[in-house]
Amino acid sequence: MYLYYSSQANFRPLWLSPRQVIIIPVAHAFDGYAKEVAERLHKENFYVEANLSSETLPKKILEAQVSQWNYILGIHFFQV
Repeated sequence: MYLYYSSQANFRPLWLSPRQVIIIPVAHAFDGYAKEVAERLHKENFYVEANLSSETLPKKILEAQVSQWNYILGIHFFQV
């Protein structure tokens, strides 16, 4: 698994933002790992959601950008 992030330009600092982190798995095969990462971040007191819907990846990313999430984490397989 490989974890990457994209920092969005937002007017609020991370600690003040109501939407801190959203996790978007690239395929449904990674939904379990996305839930696990979301639980870990939630235990560290971050506000986090995992978008496990059946929408396409570009639509999930667009919705996250429009909703002004501070960080968008994408979960996918990375082959070295």
